[in-house]
Amino acid sequence: MGRWVIVDRPIWTDAPSADDAYVFAPSLRALPAGFPLVIATLPVCDWNGELLRGLNEIEPVAGARCYAAILMIDPFALWEDVADALTEKGFCGVVNLPPASLIQTSSEAGAEDHLNSIELERMRWFAENGLGLALTSTNRDAAAAGNLFEKQPEAMLYLPATALSCPIAPITSLVRLGETGSELPVWSLPAPSLAKAETSF
Repeated sequence: MGRWVIVDRPIWTDAPSADDAYVFAPSLRALPAGFPLVIATLPVCDWNGELLRGLNEIEPVAGARCYAAILMIDPFALWEDVADALTEKGFCGVVNLPPASLIQTSSEAGAEDHLNSIELERMRWFAENGLGLALTSTNRDAAAAGNLFEKQPEAMLYLPATALSCPIAPITSLVRLGETGSELPVWSLPAPSLAKAETSF
């Protein structure tokens, strides 16, 4: 079993592995390095605009398993351009990162346990356009949400509120969680006390 890692640059060109999955989040480069990840949930950068610029700067991924970190509830994104760029660069899928539950607040109890309806429809749209999915959730037990898609997501990325104190870094390796009771492999950010700034993978 390979690893899942969030990266702000195409490190897969340094040591490609068919077993590893890379979540490409060039938008993190627009945020202050070392600041807590919670800043990524604030409207301080054009998350999807930075993604498009990042895609324009890289070569095709040449077989690496790459997913794009996308803010699915962006009302201004040019979605066809994003999908075309991902296909052109050879990406295998998309991730709802940051998830809508961290961007929006709700007074409805338990609302954070479910995918935002706009987020859900956008992910379905990407799937209909031939891209695979990985599901980010703030609820460890939300893997059942994978059943909302015609094709089950490849993995779930568990992002609890406590993980938002992890520092922003160019490379963040995720930790595989065991005994989740889910058919999906579940990965999570490391505990803030264990997180470290990685410069190589």
